[in-house]
Amino acid sequence: MPHPIGSAFFLATLTIASSPLSLFAQSPWTVVPSGTTANLWSVHFPTSMIGYAVGDSGCILKTTDGGSFWTRQQSNSTAYLFGIYFPTPDTGYAVGATLPPNRGVSLRTTNGGASWSQTIHASAFELIGVYFATGTIGNAVGSQPASPVSLIRKTTDAGITWTNEVLSGTTDNRLYAITNFYAVGEAGASFRSFGTFWQSQHLGGTYSFFGIAKRPSAFYVAVNDGGFVYHNEGSGWSQQIRLTNRRLWAIHFPTTMTCYVVGDSGKVFRSTNGMQSWSFQQAPVTNDLYSVWFTDSLRGVVVGSGGGILRTTSGGTTSVATQDQPPVSFALLQNYPNPFNPSTIIAYDLPQLSHVTLTVFDILGRKVQNLVDELQVGGYHKIEFAPSGLASGLYSYRISASSVSKPAESYTQVKKMLLIK
Repeated sequence: MPHPIGSAFFLATLTIASSPLSLFAQSPWTVVPSGTTANLWSVHFPTSMIGYAVGDSGCILKTTDGGSFWTRQQSNSTAYLFGIYFPTPDTGYAVGATLPPNRGVSLRTTNGGASWSQTIHASAFELIGVYFATGTIGNAVGSQPASPVSLIRKTTDAGITWTNEVLSGTTDNRLYAITNFYAVGEAGASFRSFGTFWQSQHLGGTYSFFGIAKRPSAFYVAVNDGGFVYHNEGSGWSQQIRLTNRRLWAIHFPTTMTCYVVGDSGKVFRSTNGMQSWSFQQAPVTNDLYSVWFTDSLRGVVVGSGGGILRTTSGGTTSVATQDQPPVSFALLQNYPNPFNPSTIIAYDLPQLSHVTLTVFDILGRKVQNLVDELQVGGYHKIEFAPSGLASGLYSYRISASSVSKPAESYTQVKKMLLIK
């Protein structure tokens, strides 16, 4: 699933004083070599200098200098690793899913990543997010891929055994992220912990929530694929702001007043006043940023598609306000989720009115389905692909787009996706 991060960034400055958003006057981010092209889905720093990132094909990376240099750990796993959490500098847990037949996976280290032990979960679960309150007590969230129901699993013996605390398919779907008290996920799914049980507190609507964080002042903030930020001060979830019309993947609070949010196509948002106003940075690349962690208000790391790692030690400087800008170029994004079952979302950018065809092919190049064949206005577009009667395997999707006003400007791109049953 390629989306390598480019080596240079360009930021434009625009003034619209009435907007709650603003652009970074300059990019404080540097591109850090990761040594991998695997998608990196999660990053976590148990100390200011020691951090870990996980991704596809069992990839686990470690840094001991705050994120300037990363080395690959021997995970002895080929699973997709979606989440990582270290309750102490040496004890950590990663979760994910194997290739078909899908099984949930949890990995554990007690020596700072020098060695990892892997547990294959007996049921057909995928595990996506993980949080540990202590070195031995923790939770993982995910779903059953063949029937996407909300799943929360718990361990009290350092990941040796796990039990289901929630397995609900009534109103909720797969869960993507978890903190000490809340778990959030697909189509507004949300659960709150009351110590001995979890209670559903559905956010409503159709947006999927990929990231959640606890603000040090004791309330919680979540972000979703509609570009919205929601907050919960104890009485329920409410919408705070819409930062973009693109997917937001992750959020982190290094301090009570400072917050960072990352999302599709290199988007980074920052607030330094308790989310009263936001700053916006746009890199001119199409890579998606999946996870963010700051060790203080200025020093942080972001990871994403294609093995991309970005690092800052300044936190960024801000100018005056602007709303999120429309796409400046054509782009086809990686589908999500991937692997998928029963459906996945394919998204793309159009800089202006264009004729668009979007087609799915099997591994032999035979056309499976036309998803789009029409004129579409410029902007961000997404469509659900929910195949019926297709076998498990590798498929591709191709976009062909041509500008109406500038016929010489055309775009074709192909990406791959994996259907599992």
